[in-house]
Amino acid sequence: MIKTIIVDDEKKFSDALNKMITENFRDKLHVVAKSKSVKEAVHDIKIYDPDLIFLDVEMPPGNGFQVLEQIEKKNFEVIFTTAFDQYAIKAIRFSALDFLLKPFGVQDLNEALKQYDEKILTEKTQKQYEVLLYIKSVSDSQKKIALPTLNGFAIVSLGDIIRCESDSNYTQFHLKDKSKILVCKPLKDYEGLLEENGFFRVHQSHLINVHYIKNYSRDIGGTITMTDGSEIAVSRRKKDEFLKRLMNGF
Repeated sequence: MIKTIIVDDEKKFSDALNKMITENFRDKLHVVAKSKSVKEAVHDIKIYDPDLIFLDVEMPPGNGFQVLEQIEKKNFEVIFTTAFDQYAIKAIRFSALDFLLKPFGVQDLNEALKQYDEKILTEKTQKQYEVLLYIKSVSDSQKKIALPTLNGFAIVSLGDIIRCESDSNYTQFHLKDKSKILVCKPLKDYEGLLEENGFFRVHQSHLINVHYIKNYSRDIGGTITMTDGSEIAVSRRKKDEFLKRLMNGF
């Protein structure tokens, strides 16, 4: 849910927008506060730490821009709402997500929320990409990877990962302390990066840390036993490459 604050000195508009959100976007937006002044808005932003703010421009004796000027750390997106379009240019200078002219309807709001989704997705993808590249910037003994979780990121040393197991569009990381971390990204997203750091894709469902191989048994394709006791089949397609690298010490 997107934590949302409505900032507007007109109760009629604030209630109408809240109703529009409740009736049409209740599964997406959660209005945590309705602020009626600059002072109240600054207070509510600090208390609720919102993801999105619908911010009115004219709120005598102040205005919406003064709200932003008083917030040092802006971890939220802003959609300006006003009846005066001359404020649009100034709103853009404040990097507003969108600018809705009153009165606006459900479709207008929906389009603004699409922009929110696109911006958040772009920023998330870029952040995850930068996190994945992080392990290239440190020495072998210090290499770590940040795995995205529901609450943020789990920072894990590459040397602590025994194997990565594919589970549809998810990846399960099995660590040497027997803990597991489930990540909402497919195994292929980690393959290229980890294979440069002592990992090998032995099967469509498994990427293993070669330093934790305990033994290898020859059978149809071959079976690897890892130090955690797990047995992993080597696909026929990967068998020759795996044996070649095994004999050469990877």
